[in-house]
Amino acid sequence: FVGLQAGDAKGLLVKQGAIGADVARQPAGKPMIFSTPLAEAQVLGTSLRLIVDPRSTQLEVIEGKVRLTRSQDKKTTEVSGGSYAVAATGVDMKAKPLPKFIPLLSCAFEDGKTSPDWVGKVVPGPVRAGNRGSLEGRHDPVNRVTRANLAEPVTELFLFRDGAVLTFDYWVDGDTTILSVYLWNRTQGASMGRCEITPLPNKKWTRATVPLADFWDLSKKIQDGDRVGNLTIQTNVGSGVLFVDNVEVVAPRRKP
Repeated sequence: FVGLQAGDAKGLLVKQGAIGADVARQPAGKPMIFSTPLAEAQVLGTSLRLIVDPRSTQLEVIEGKVRLTRSQDKKTTEVSGGSYAVAATGVDMKAKPLPKFIPLLSCAFEDGKTSPDWVGKVVPGPVRAGNRGSLEGRHDPVNRVTRANLAEPVTELFLFRDGAVLTFDYWVDGDTTILSVYLWNRTQGASMGRCEITPLPNKKWTRATVPLADFWDLSKKIQDGDRVGNLTIQTNVGSGVLFVDNVEVVAPRRKP
């Protein structure tokens, strides 16, 4: 971020990344200006968030009103509280309502690629319309469990936010009766879970919903802003067949 000031205008250049701001009401004719490589947002007083990458600028307005101008053709749009707009080549700049939830993690396994840090392998899996891939769990015959694990060893898989909910599809076979969910809380250095899903329908894709707020380990409980390094979904004693798909973590939208 680079601070700018020209005449009566104050501004900030955002080259890449995301920034949230609560901007106090500005004097008449002296807007706060957020500039990006692709657009300019003039703010008179509002709560907003900008998400910038080399191909697009997304403006989210929580409260107030912001004028977004695309640098390429000087096209403008007014974005009011509860709405967002995107400035990018060939994209309609019309403001749209903000979703009530924001994604923290999304894995659909449609590209067929398996990360070397995951436990399991991306394969087509049991046939299902509209899905080309799923994560097949790895069977551990010694402990008689089957695990599917998503991991990010360097930074984090996602940042936990209050109200976050995990959803995923699963398919099991054999005498498996319990599915457990755990996560590694990198911030607190603890494995957290205590979530068990039962009974399990066999040979049928099923959607599971798991609130993450109650995940804990001994006296530790997951907190807002904690860095989650990996997510494990595993079966108990069973035949060792587990497929997981469409893994998503979302949280309620809040002010920046």
